[in-house]
Amino acid sequence: METTQSPYQLYNNWIFNPDQKVEIPKELLKYNSPITVFYALNMFIMNSKLNSFLNEHFNNISVHYLEKEELFKFLKKCVKDFKIQRNSIPYIPFNRKEKLYEALRRKIPTLKNYEISSLCDIVNKSEQKDSIYNALGLVKTEKPAKIKKTKQKNKEKINIKEYLKLNYQVTKEV
Repeated sequence: METTQSPYQLYNNWIFNPDQKVEIPKELLKYNSPITVFYALNMFIMNSKLNSFLNEHFNNISVHYLEKEELFKFLKKCVKDFKIQRNSIPYIPFNRKEKLYEALRRKIPTLKNYEISSLCDIVNKSEQKDSIYNALGLVKTEKPAKIKKTKQKNKEKINIKEYLKLNYQVTKEV
């Protein structure tokens, strides 16, 4: 039974493999792979030494002219040289876009995506969750139920004169 790995898992397994001779998985080099040059560079943003080194070399437009394969090999060598470990890489979980997330994004545009995700978690665990959802207009109000035709048939038929007397004040003309 084979388990398929996501491109992110493949990339992490490959880049942290201590053997330098391991080839890059073909899925990562495809044009539609989610592992982009910027994703590969941004992985090391929390590691100050490697981040400053990468900024010196790749903080310009020339990063667009590099081949993915060359950059990945260079980063693998950097991981070995700077002794980067898997647990030093920040993990930012992917969250689905939900109604609360979108509402908070519109209300507070200055927050970053991961901050809004954290705020969504806090709101969902909060005791005032219902009132917050109401305040943001995320709770659907129920529409009154439609009158079924069977109920309409059972009503007594009223002529126009009686209907007007019941619902309107009728004055006599002189």
